[in-house]
Amino acid sequence: MLTIFSVPKPFTDLAAIQQRNAIQSWLRLTPKCQIILCGDDPSVIAAALELGVESMTSIRCNEFGTPFLDSVFSQAHEQARFPILCYVNSDIILMDSFMDAVARIDMNRFLAIGQRTNLDLTDPIDFSDPAWRLALLQQCAGKGKLFSSFGIDYFVFTRNSNLHNLPPFLVGRPRWDNWFIFNARKRRVPIVDMTSVCLVIHQNHGYAHIPQWGGKSWNGPEAVWNSGLFSNLVGNTKHVFSVKDSTFLLTKKRLLPALQKGYLFQRLQTSALMFPMLRFPAKLVKFIYLKIHTKRQK
Repeated sequence: MLTIFSVPKPFTDLAAIQQRNAIQSWLRLTPKCQIILCGDDPSVIAAALELGVESMTSIRCNEFGTPFLDSVFSQAHEQARFPILCYVNSDIILMDSFMDAVARIDMNRFLAIGQRTNLDLTDPIDFSDPAWRLALLQQCAGKGKLFSSFGIDYFVFTRNSNLHNLPPFLVGRPRWDNWFIFNARKRRVPIVDMTSVCLVIHQNHGYAHIPQWGGKSWNGPEAVWNSGLFSNLVGNTKHVFSVKDSTFLLTKKRLLPALQKGYLFQRLQTSALMFPMLRFPAKLVKFIYLKIHTKRQK
């Protein structure tokens, strides 16, 4: 049903623990998924062999060894055995609710995204314990925090959506995920928000692994590269694309159009970048929206 592909960091220290937690959760999804780990780092290749998943080593990289996503997505598209693909960050734990949600999207082509739940998890999960899922659910209920709609850690898309063709963005750096959503909107691919029906767990971590790290989040020369590429493709805009760009909501009962004001507001701002005639209405709505929001905060 689903081909999952990811670009792990080297399997060292905390990253090794968290990535093993994530990948082993993917291995326990039903129906069984095809899993591809992308990258030529020896520890990534060894982990793929040990865990019994596929590897993809011929990925084009920059001078720091960071993979280009156009190379990752195009090759994953070629290697995929299923009609639906899922790019997911390598520290994300998926539960069976994720597969249930994807199976309920009855569309010929789509992009499915959603918000993540942040959780401090630094120890290996005991997957031999039949109650490991319940334990994680309890931890998330007590200490997990739903992150904002601007954090997007997975992209589920159909092979026929043509979303696998990317510019040379660098993995794990800002703006590529925002462009991915913009591109789906531009291609008129339906975007589905799965947040309310599946728990997606992000294991909290730092950013010291980034080359020439700027000391704040993922800042550095590679972030500058992605931001420059984004500006060339979309324009010099401060608008950030998010889960609220979704055109549909997957609920417990059915798939519904995303007509709530937060979604309508976000989609109008995005549409204004594609259609100049909408720029004035978008600015006016934004002005009113911010004025009302500011007044409510006082």
